[in-house]
Formats: sequence, structure tokens, C-alpha cells
Amino acid sequence: MEHSLVFQEKFEQLLSFLDVKGNELCDFLKEPTNLIEHYENRLHQLPAEKAFSLSEKLNLDYESFVKGKYDPLAASEHLKGNHLYLPSRYNQYRSSKMMTMSNILDTSTFFFDQNVTSEISRKLQLSNELIESPNHQVSGLLLLDLFKELKRRGISDNYFYLIGHRAALKYKSSVNKEYQIKGLSPKYTYEKIILNLVNFLEKNLQYTIVKSTNKKTILKASTREETKDKLKVIHFGIPAHCQNIMGWYGAFLNYSHDTFAKVTKLSCVHSGAKDCLYEIDYSHAPQSLFSHPNHCETLQ
Repeated sequence: MEHSLVFQEKFEQLLSFLDVKGNELCDFLKEPTNLIEHYENRLHQLPAEKAFSLSEKLNLDYESFVKGKYDPLAASEHLKGNHLYLPSRYNQYRSSKMMTMSNILDTSTFFFDQNVTSEISRKLQLSNELIESPNHQVSGLLLLDLFKELKRRGISDNYFYLIGHRAALKYKSSVNKEYQIKGLSPKYTYEKIILNLVNFLEKNLQYTIVKSTNKKTILKASTREETKDKLKVIHFGIPAHCQNIMGWYGAFLNYSHDTFAKVTKLSCVHSGAKDCLYEIDYSHAPQSLFSHPNHCETLQ
């Protein structure tokens, strides 16, 4: 069935829910957003069972739907089949990749069943097609809203460490292939990952090595100035995000060794500090592995 016919079929189902008849049909087929705005009161007055069914058709969380807390343009675009359309909140300063959100939602199935993760997706108005587009750029606000939704459902900050840990391990093979991490000493493992990978991928935070020895690395995370300006924030993130970062850095040692680093938070912006400081302790890992040739040149 062609795209236009699929849309018309879905849209006519929606119209039947709202008892739209006659010449109104032509106008609303031209601009679906008009329907949602024009019939907003009628949408909210639907019986619970009917409203729940309709919320799923519009890719909306039921609670958000009945309270009118959703992006009507995103709802109409998804109805038309434009599943990669982002709500306006997540369309500004696209500084994150969808793969981060996909990893978090995937890991959350360890704590919730698939129905709950689907509810979270609809609450944020994310389509399955968007979630499965790892390189799609989205606003960092989506990451923070996702963390908040998981916390609202009972996940403590400590569990976000595990989420970051598992996400980092998913990329072990591809990162080793691209950056040749396997065989580096712990010290150079972290220097290479931070300098060549993390700061290339991370657009919201800047990571700086404060100190690096054969036993530990002290890492500073600070919000980029562009992020502050674009998202109107002083510090990017929430405490759960910090735990997620610690999980990532704990797992990075496994890229070159069969063990993990111990990551400790030394200071945090959410407790009043200027920057977040992390201690990455790998003193228990073998130190005899070689460093990358000419690696010191990349540090200067």
C-alpha cells in the first residue's frame, strides 16, 4: 500500500473516533494539526478505553494525552508516517546521537518489561523507527528527560552506573577495531579513549585529563559553553547522568584488559562544585602492556 493510502487509512480511523463528517474531512486531510487543535476538548472528553486506544494510534503516552501535555505537530507528523520527526523540544541544538537513548531504553528492559519501555517512548513521543536510527541527531534534553522518566519509575541513581557500563561494553569490538585499544596499558587506554573518542562523540560535556599515572587517572567533566548557550543551562545533566558516565569509564578498561576500573566521584556540580571530578583507579590491572607508539605526541 502506498504511503499516502496508509496515511489516509490511519487518518480516517482517527476521524471516526471523533465523529468528524462531511466536508470537514477534506480540510483536515490537508493539515492534520488542525484536527488535533480544533478537537482538543473532544479528545480529552473521550471515554477512558477509547482515549487509551487513540493515544496509541497517535504515538502518545495516555497520561500526557488526557492532560494535553504533548506536541500536536509531532503527533500529526507521526500519524502521516513521518516517524523520524522530533518533538520541538528535542529538535533544538542536536548534540547527541540517538544511539545513547537506544542503549538506555534497551538496558531498561532488565528493570521493566517491554510495555513500560514502550510507555516511556510514547511519553517522549519517540517512534520505534527513530529509536532504531542510532546515528540520528537529537537534543541532549532528550537524554535528561529519559533519565527523569526512568527515575520516576523507581530506578535509583546507582542503576544508571550499570546502564552506562553495559552500553560501553556494546562498543568494545568496534572501538578496538577503529582505535587499536587492545594491548595498551591502563594509563594509555584512558588517554587514547578520552582524547580520540569521547571528546569527539560527546558534544555537551568537555572531558579533560587532570592527572594520569600508572595507577589512576583524574578526569574533569565540564559543560561546554555552546551547550550552556543553546540549552540555557548552567550545568548539563542530572545526578543520574553522572552515574551513567561513571559506568562508561569503569567499563573502558575492559577494552584492553579482562577487568574493570573503579570509578569514584571526587566532586560534583550538583553538590555545588564548579566541575565534576572522577577518579579512575586501575591499579589492580597489569601494567606490563605496551603503550601506543608516539602516543605522547598526541598529548601535547
